[in-house]
Formats: sequence, C-alpha cells, structure tokens
Amino acid sequence: MKRLVPMACLLVFGCCPAVGAASSGSRDARVVGVIRLCGGPSPGRCFTQNGTVLVYSGRRLVATLHTSHAKFSTELAPGSYALEAQTGGTHRLVTVIARAHKTTVANIVIPIP
Repeated sequence: MKRLVPMACLLVFGCCPAVGAASSGSRDARVVGVIRLCGGPSPGRCFTQNGTVLVYSGRRLVATLHTSHAKFSTELAPGSYALEAQTGGTHRLVTVIARAHKTTVANIVIPIP
C-alpha cells in the first residue's frame, strides 16, 4: 500500500514533492531580481526599467521572463544559468547559480554611456 500512494500521486498530479526526494528536474530553486540601467551624462544616475530576461541553461533557452516594475522572478531546477536582460535597445548577460530550496537574488545592472 505504501508504494501505491506515491504512484497514484504521480499519475494524478504529475509529481508529489511531499513523498521522497525531489527529482533532478524539479523547480525548487527561485531566482529573483530587478533590471537597472546606470550611467549617462555626469553626474549619472540609476533607474529601473521594464524589459525581458532570457534564461539559458548552457545554450538552451529555458525561460523568457517579462518584468513588472523592472522586477522578475522564476522557479528553476537547481543549477547554473545565464540571464540576459534586454531593455531599451541594450542588454547585459550575467550568470547565476540557483540552489535547491533557496532564493537567489540576481539584480542586473546595464551600464549606459
């Protein structure tokens, strides 16, 4: 009977996080951040701006995030990712390590001339 409960859970819900360990494909790591543009004519300044964040695992695109108030948030499987922020004709690529059961802050600052 103990073996039937997890199997039934898998069939009905697709997964059952409360039973056993998380699988390698589970999305139990959260990455959050904000897009900021900094620089400009002296004295320069920083401001937030909406845009898009592309999330890559290796060369594979795994998520496209559209910001709200320049903020983004996603749940991913634990691992290393490249985040590419695109806004106002500019872009910036940063790397981040998403850790299981943790929230990683990945603020992306795009320098402007």
